[in-house]
Amino acid sequence: MQLRRFRLIGTVLCLTFPAGCADAPLSPANEQQLAERAMDGWVREHPDGWAMAVTTSRVLERPEWTPSCSSPETNGYVSLRVNAPGGEIELAFRCPIDERTTAQELQDHFVRAVPWNLAQGISAPNWRFQAWLPESSIFDGVTFHTPVPGLLAINLATGVTGIRGESTRGSCSAEPTATEGCVLSRRHAILMQVRFTVPADLSALR
Repeated sequence: MQLRRFRLIGTVLCLTFPAGCADAPLSPANEQQLAERAMDGWVREHPDGWAMAVTTSRVLERPEWTPSCSSPETNGYVSLRVNAPGGEIELAFRCPIDERTTAQELQDHFVRAVPWNLAQGISAPNWRFQAWLPESSIFDGVTFHTPVPGLLAINLATGVTGIRGESTRGSCSAEPTATEGCVLSRRHAILMQVRFTVPADLSALR
């Protein structure tokens, strides 16, 4: 499957009101209808799989809660985080690794990946969407390589079970257990292929 940059689908449409959109804001029911259309459009456009590629100039970060392998406080594992406009991934590795580690060594010491906020391109007013994974952590199908000197590519190939949408309206966030009009889902089991290309700067592992 050829990787391509994500593009927005499910264009936010303005419902027809006599005075125009500016004078007639969307109701929660209208917003839900647009969200459902956007999700259904995404499913139609991705019958067999979904691929996206993101290149960022942001270097890999080590979260404060995970000591480096050289720290006396290490528990034998270290994590790195990709934080890019197209999504985030937390990567866990077995020690020992440091800033001189190669892509092959990252592969050899890899434990798991946890992606979130992947930009699948679905858009609707006052709704946010997520690809739904069978499990939050990915243990297989994650590879590392250096496409050119100075860059590191992180590839994820795993299955998704569908798309989940959540309303960002205050009435929904104020009631965490609310589901009516607040949560939407579409079951759609396909292969997801994601590639993040980041600077090959592992100084966060010092």
